[in-house]
Amino acid sequence: MQSKSLVFQARMTWFAAQVSERMTEAWAARFQGYARLGLTFLRDVLWDSERGGFFWNLTTQRELPPGDAGAKHAYGMAFGIYACANVARVLGDAGALDLAQRSFRWLDDHAHDSRHGGYHEDFDRDGAPASRDSVKMALSVVGAPLGFKSANTHIHLLEAFTELYRVWPDDLLRDRLIELFVIVRDKMFVLPGCLNQFYTADYRPVPALDSYGHDVEAAYLFIEAARALGSQDDARSWETARLLVDNALDHAFDPIGGGFFDEGPAFRHATGFTKTWWSQAEALNALMFMHERFGADDLRYWTALTQTWKFIRRRQIDSRHGGWHHTIGADNKPIAGPKGHNWKDPYHSGRALLNVSKLLRRLGNEKLPPLSIP
Repeated sequence: MQSKSLVFQARMTWFAAQVSERMTEAWAARFQGYARLGLTFLRDVLWDSERGGFFWNLTTQRELPPGDAGAKHAYGMAFGIYACANVARVLGDAGALDLAQRSFRWLDDHAHDSRHGGYHEDFDRDGAPASRDSVKMALSVVGAPLGFKSANTHIHLLEAFTELYRVWPDDLLRDRLIELFVIVRDKMFVLPGCLNQFYTADYRPVPALDSYGHDVEAAYLFIEAARALGSQDDARSWETARLLVDNALDHAFDPIGGGFFDEGPAFRHATGFTKTWWSQAEALNALMFMHERFGADDLRYWTALTQTWKFIRRRQIDSRHGGWHHTIGADNKPIAGPKGHNWKDPYHSGRALLNVSKLLRRLGNEKLPPLSIP
């Protein structure tokens, strides 16, 4: 059954606003209209007008699905904030900024962990933190163990607060942005260069395979946050980001076919040999940042970037019907599945293409290594 997912709606709204900045006047106006339409849906439908916060999911009739009591999640709230803040920045929309501010305050009032820092991730419709009924582990709507914290949610909260801080330099928001920044850098990051995926409330890690896509995504988001905070030249932050990328290059990069495998143990090579669209897109972001910073002395990042783009061009992009295949199997063939769904939208791939093309233009007056991709 089709549904109206908060994450999908927010990401589509974010992308419409973001891409309008690169378009000529008529097309820009068209996509700004899409962004305003998305904002209206977020505000008038997905926002819980009775108790605050965004609903995670509604049916096409704009109702809670059967058996759904209206539980909410910090991951979804992060993307709601991200979309509204971006519409506010790009379109100068005061209503978008107001909704982003209300969303941040609701999340902070109900989910901020004043004892250990960061945010509780699962809560009921009223905002009370969800708890497990037994020691048997249930999974939340994002696939994390219920009642635990995750790197995935916290890096996207970091991303959302970074975007909001650009248009609303509020003191409390800055404090929370710094707090998340330090949590990702100093508590979630571990040598040799990866993020533990799951944590107890006090940040004791829960064993799990390393997700290389989240590692390289975190490296990119981490530097974006540092720049927003005016710490873009902080050596420790750059070293942390670089180690995340280097570990993925050492253990997940495919030197023959290009691209990055999905997962594996922290100290050994990948054991999951599929390649997912969003991991390849986030690798482009991170590798471009690394080349911009370290490329004069180390060509690994440029080489990996060009090989990953070659893989995307040859395998991940559907040359016949358009769009990106969800997953490429170990045999280099697409695994059958829908081209789009509530978790697959232009956010990862579109953001990467916009970011990398922007950086390439910025570096265009300097000497770039040769790029030869048939």
